[in-house]
Amino acid sequence: MRDLTPSEYRTVLVLLARSAATDRERIRESGLPSSTYNVVRRRAFEEGWLTRLVVPNPVPCGFGGMTILLARPVGSDREGFVRDLARDPECVLLWSGLHAVFGVFFGDGTESSRFGSDGGSARDPAVASVRVDASRGSVIAYFDYSGLWARFGGQPPPPAYPAGLDARAGSVDARALVDGQRLIRASEDGPYESRAWPGIGRLWRQHPRATQGGVVQDRTVLNPVRLPPFQGRRIAEVILVRGRLRPLASAARLLNALTGDCGVFPFLVAESGGEVVLAGVGQTSARSTGRQPVASARQPVLASLTRHLDPVDVMIEPVEAIEERVQHRYPDRFPALARARSTGGVT
Repeated sequence: MRDLTPSEYRTVLVLLARSAATDRERIRESGLPSSTYNVVRRRAFEEGWLTRLVVPNPVPCGFGGMTILLARPVGSDREGFVRDLARDPECVLLWSGLHAVFGVFFGDGTESSRFGSDGGSARDPAVASVRVDASRGSVIAYFDYSGLWARFGGQPPPPAYPAGLDARAGSVDARALVDGQRLIRASEDGPYESRAWPGIGRLWRQHPRATQGGVVQDRTVLNPVRLPPFQGRRIAEVILVRGRLRPLASAARLLNALTGDCGVFPFLVAESGGEVVLAGVGQTSARSTGRQPVASARQPVLASLTRHLDPVDVMIEPVEAIEERVQHRYPDRFPALARARSTGGVT
C-alpha cells in the first residue's frame, strides 16, 4: 500500500480538526490549492479513510446518560456476551477484538446495567464501565482523532482538541431537537460526504439550531484499517485502558500528563465516580514484515497511567482484529422531543 502524500495528510488533518467548518475555511487553513483539497477530500471519504457522523449529546436530547463499557470476557461466554450487547436497544457502538469488548450505550442504563454500569459487575469482575449522566461524570474526549493525527505527522494539536460530549441537563429548544433528528435521519440515507448525500453542507447550514443549541455534534472519525501509511508508519493498534483514579488524581490531570508529558492524544476519555476508560492508538512500521511497533511517546505512557490510576488495565488490539458489531448507530428519536410534544411544546 502506498504512503499518503503530504497534501493528503494535511487534508485529513483539517477534516478531523475542523469537522464543522466550511470547505472554504478548511482550504484556507490547509494552505493547499482548492483543486488539490477537493480531490483529496473526495478520495478520503470515497475510499473509506474517514467517516463523518452526526452525534447527539445524550443528556440534552433526553437519553438520561451514557455508559461506556470495557470488558475482557472469557472464551466460552464471549459470543453470547457480545450478542447480548449488540441486541441491547441502548447500544450505539460495539467493538469486539481479540482481548477486549468495547461498547457505548445511550439511555437510562436499565439494559446495560446488567453489564456493569456501576463500574463493575458482581457476576463478572472482568467487566467494567463508566456511567455518565447529568449528576456525575464527564466525557472529555469522544472519538476526537484530531490530536493523535496531528501528532502522527509531527504537527501541534488543534486548539479544539479534545472534543467531548455534553452531559449537562438544561432547557433545550424543541426546534433544535427537531433539526437534530432531521440531520441524523439524513445521515442514514447514504455515506456522509459521498455522492449519495451531496447536500450535507447545505443541510447543516439550514439547521444551525441543532449544533448551536447543543443537540448534536458534527464529528469526523478515522478508519485505520483503510487508511494508508504515512512516512513509513501506520496506525495499526487500538489501545484501550480502564482504571481507577488514585486519591487527588483526576481524569483532566491524567489527560494533561498524556498529552503534555508523553505526547499521546487519546480519542476517547470518560470518567465517573473515580473510574476511567480511555482509548488511543499505536503505530507500527509499514516497511517491516510482522508487527514492528514504532516508538512515538516522549515519555513512557504506562508510567503516566500508573501515577494516576490504580489499578490500571491496558488492552492492545490490532485494528484488523476488531469486529465492529455496531457502527455508530445513534438514535434518531429523542426522548426530550417526545416529552416536549406531550406537553404541547412543539408540533
